[in-house]
Amino acid sequence: MEAMDDEVSGRPDPTDLAAKLQARAAETLIKLKDESYSTHKVFNLVTNGVDDLFRILIDIIKAQFMSYGAEQVFSVQEVCSILDRLEGNSLFEGVHTPEELSKYVEQERCLIRPAGVEVTTQPVVAGKEVKAAVVEKGYIVPFLPMLEALLNCPEVLHCIDNPKPSIDGVFADPLDGYAYKKHPLVQKYPGTLGIRTYDDDAQCTDSASSQDVSVRFIYWTLLNIYPELRSSNRAIHLMGCMKTDLIKSTGHKVFLTDYVASMKQLCSEEGVTFTVMGKKRVFRAVMVDHNADNPAAASIGGFKESHFANCCCRQCYVTSEEMFSSFDEKDFVRRDKESHEKHVAEVEEYIEKKCKTKPSPSVTYGINSRSALMDIPTCDVTKCLPQDLMHDVILGTLKTEIICLLEHTLEKKKTSLKAINRRISSLVKYFGVNKPADIEASHIQNRSLRQSASETLALAYLLPFALQVQTEKGVELACDEANLHCYILRLNLLSLQMSDQFTMADLERLRKMTIDHHKRFQALYPGRETPKMHYETHFPMQIYLYGPLRLHWCFR
Repeated sequence: MEAMDDEVSGRPDPTDLAAKLQARAAETLIKLKDESYSTHKVFNLVTNGVDDLFRILIDIIKAQFMSYGAEQVFSVQEVCSILDRLEGNSLFEGVHTPEELSKYVEQERCLIRPAGVEVTTQPVVAGKEVKAAVVEKGYIVPFLPMLEALLNCPEVLHCIDNPKPSIDGVFADPLDGYAYKKHPLVQKYPGTLGIRTYDDDAQCTDSASSQDVSVRFIYWTLLNIYPELRSSNRAIHLMGCMKTDLIKSTGHKVFLTDYVASMKQLCSEEGVTFTVMGKKRVFRAVMVDHNADNPAAASIGGFKESHFANCCCRQCYVTSEEMFSSFDEKDFVRRDKESHEKHVAEVEEYIEKKCKTKPSPSVTYGINSRSALMDIPTCDVTKCLPQDLMHDVILGTLKTEIICLLEHTLEKKKTSLKAINRRISSLVKYFGVNKPADIEASHIQNRSLRQSASETLALAYLLPFALQVQTEKGVELACDEANLHCYILRLNLLSLQMSDQFTMADLERLRKMTIDHHKRFQALYPGRETPKMHYETHFPMQIYLYGPLRLHWCFR
């Protein structure tokens, strides 16, 4: 009877309208899925997003009625009149088009647009042909606007204004290191911002040509953010990206100009005035360090990139002939800011004069060019490019020792590689994605263990158990006891290197343990030393300056 009254009066039936709404929603989602080939993730984003918009719309309608007072009574006509005012509005008002959306994000979300940096390459002579100069482009994100936007985040500002207490002589964070704590600006202005930069290459595939293009990405993060928040993607910011080949041919300077200029202002006594939470505040900042793998760190620092260079260490002047004569850092002459400035000047003069009558200082000092980072006040490139625990140890010296131990074990012929793999497989049921892959004979012959960093760690700690064999006398080792003891010492050394916190006593223990292990390794496997073993000798000083090694290793 009520339905007939609705039809007679011309009033819409709520049940029919609900069915119409559901049908229209289904039609829209079908088009989204079938015509736009949307993924299940996009499908969920749309449905959840529209549901949120609908709830906000209900709140707006409630607020419209509440604005008349809690005791106000409305007639049906008055309710319809209020609702009619909303008709013609859209849930996507002001963001209908990509242009409107971009404008909204720029104004309301502090969008900072990247700036293009054009670089003209030099003409190249190839045979009888001359390849014309080409204008290449990279991109940078302006540093100061990005920093100001970050400081306007309440959580970040809380971290800056309420720093965690630091105990002198205890290293649990990069800001506990003396590179930051003893910086003149930090001592004069406590709470000075600490900036860390990082760069890495990534292979991008052109789907049209199926060609890989190597692109270098440079990032930065604010070390004043608490460690438990700093590892979030939201705390890591892009500084720039450009082709790796372009970096190698032109250098970093053109792409770091904005960052260097910004740091010059931030490192000054005057600092930089930002508008934070509606108020003017002066901030100062120092560059703490730059993290990268060995070739990338050497490249941005102006050092020789190859391990085969005569002087390949960024921290000291050790030569390739002297590198394994000692494993105590005290036995080597450390690089420092003053001498490095002089040596860079010698290299630049040698290149400018094209002098060939005397040995190149570039070879003598292991320096290719002046680093753009040297223009940042108090930045010392002989110290601010720390060694990387992941590449130097986990994928470096640890892998080398695993291969050496396997070679020795197989030479003893008490077990086979197949048996070792079978034993490892029986022990890795609960390792999930970190389960190490099978070791093939070619891996040992080529001295190239095909394992990721996480797989290598899992394999490293399982290997001593996999090298036990069952005999008539009971369980025996498939390798010599001295070799296993050396390997166990390596694992103990690695565990110490990966510690979350260090004291001054721990640094001395790390120094002595490094010397002890490396000498044992050298005696057991003569000629198998690598430059990365030398780099480990600098770890104690590195922790003293920049905190725990695990907080500046280079994972993607």
